[in-house]
Amino acid sequence: MARQTSVIKFVGTIGTVTGYVRGGKHFLKSAEASDPTGKSAQSQKKKRRNNPEFGNTSKAGKLIREAGALLIHQMRDGSHVNRLTNALHPLIELDTTNLYQGRKILGENLHLIKGFEFNCKAEVSKLISCTYEHSIDAQSGVMKVFFNPFIPEESIAAPGGSTHFRIAALGCAVNIDKERYEQNHAVSEYWAVGT
Repeated sequence: MARQTSVIKFVGTIGTVTGYVRGGKHFLKSAEASDPTGKSAQSQKKKRRNNPEFGNTSKAGKLIREAGALLIHQMRDGSHVNRLTNALHPLIELDTTNLYQGRKILGENLHLIKGFEFNCKAEVSKLISCTYEHSIDAQSGVMKVFFNPFIPEESIAAPGGSTHFRIAALGCAVNIDKERYEQNHAVSEYWAVGT
């Protein structure tokens, strides 16, 4: 992948070259050249074989992002879609009930992506250094988040110039098989950073 640095930049495809934008920067990539050894054909065959599972992984990732959209859209980075898909991919291999190309991500395995950060440049553990506990009762649907008393000035890594902060929590119950979710959230009042 090459980066476009010229005055004239393009997005789209010209012949075998594709221009695209990621993170505000322009890039170029080229399609695979034909290969007389047949390796390219084998590569294409493998891609076609893997497409259904990649589609199932992407679909699950989209459902998770939709379930958490209320907060995710405020804190995501430009790579969260690809990173979530990559985090979910190993979960599809845990499906032992469906055959290859038909395997799916099972809800019982979603706990394995616990701690996934939708913004890798602003991890929760780096923003809040106080201790907190959380729990979700699947039967009753009750989510609890409890913070031990803390001093904001010492425990909140607020950006320079910030005067106030608040804490938001979002809980989601995602059913990948039925392509449904339930979510609820709570937001604290504003507190002064220097208190």
